[in-house]
Amino acid sequence: MSDDRDAARAPELVSEDELARAAGVPRQVIVRLVRLGIIEPAAPATYPRAAARRVRRAFRLRRELAVGLAGVAVILDLLDRLERLEIELARTRDG
Repeated sequence: MSDDRDAARAPELVSEDELARAAGVPRQVIVRLVRLGIIEPAAPATYPRAAARRVRRAFRLRRELAVGLAGVAVILDLLDRLERLEIELARTRDG
């Protein structure tokens, strides 16, 4: 039974090419974002499908606010932290 639950919680993994297609960017962009630490592979050249959202957010910050990639990394990390805190707060209120 726990194997079923673990599989349900495990993120779906995709290749670099699949991530690039899902995010709407060239594969070279994925490689650069990894090098800069903006996204991290789950295993060599394999990424959680959710990384596509992070890539799209990164390019929206660059396009709409003209934020440099170093700033993008900081903003995305803060947004991730805020999201985790909101989830924790909701659990605290519900529990």
